[in-house]
Amino acid sequence: MDQNIFQFSKPSFLKFVPYLVLDWIGISAGILLFYHQKNVIGFFLASIIIGHFQHSLAILGHEAVHFRISKNRTLNEWIGRIFCFFPVTITVSTYRDFHFPHHKSPNGIIDPEIPIRKAMGKNWVAPFSITRGIRLWTLSFIGFSLRELAIFSFMLPSGSKKEKILLTTYWSVIGYCAYRFQAASYLGLWFYAIATTYFSKLRVQAWYEHSLDTEYANRYQLPNTFYRLIFPHNIWVHYEHHKYPTVPFYHLENVRTLDENEKIYTFKEMNNKIRNNLNASQATKAA
Repeated sequence: MDQNIFQFSKPSFLKFVPYLVLDWIGISAGILLFYHQKNVIGFFLASIIIGHFQHSLAILGHEAVHFRISKNRTLNEWIGRIFCFFPVTITVSTYRDFHFPHHKSPNGIIDPEIPIRKAMGKNWVAPFSITRGIRLWTLSFIGFSLRELAIFSFMLPSGSKKEKILLTTYWSVIGYCAYRFQAASYLGLWFYAIATTYFSKLRVQAWYEHSLDTEYANRYQLPNTFYRLIFPHNIWVHYEHHKYPTVPFYHLENVRTLDENEKIYTFKEMNNKIRNNLNASQATKAA
């Protein structure tokens, strides 16, 4: 392994924790907003905030899948479960069983993402136009992607029985507490956020990760901080993640300079390249 990669591959729990804490502070802010504004507007705004940070938690859970939260495997698994994946109803083992074959062959025959994309249909692939992209995202954002969400959930591997029991226990305790303290509306808010904002962000993430037929993943640069809010925790540095999967997310930008052969597209160039690629693919099928 390259010495630079080796240095950047060392996981640090102390570096990871601030990101996790900030995400939960964001979620707490959404819950607090709903607490003070228990009406339709408050519910909707709170769901946007909560859904955004649910997506961020899932990305941090992805670090647990790669054993990048901590060198201590036990700590890595439990933090990934309790604070990252269980809140969005996924187990670490489930996503690991799904994700590792994807790394072995992105867009290839054994890539488990391929059958899921096919089952979801044409609305899951990157759009041909900005107008269509906005329309598809809006439908997800307001909850009209429940079919895709169900397909995604049911087509994931089952994971370990131990973790499924832990996940069931986790949500049973939360459900009981919500009933005991008359907080069912907060539980509804949580799952509404998953079905809307969270899943709409997953859709956009999927568009930009592997929509081009490349060896690793799409490689591009985000133009400003606003886009980094949409693609948090360096999830957009996806080419480097696939090429150097042992590198934690907070070091992915550091390893960009290690590969000067593959072009880094601007965000505008990437959008144009995706559309051109899809149009060419559509023309080939039509012929």
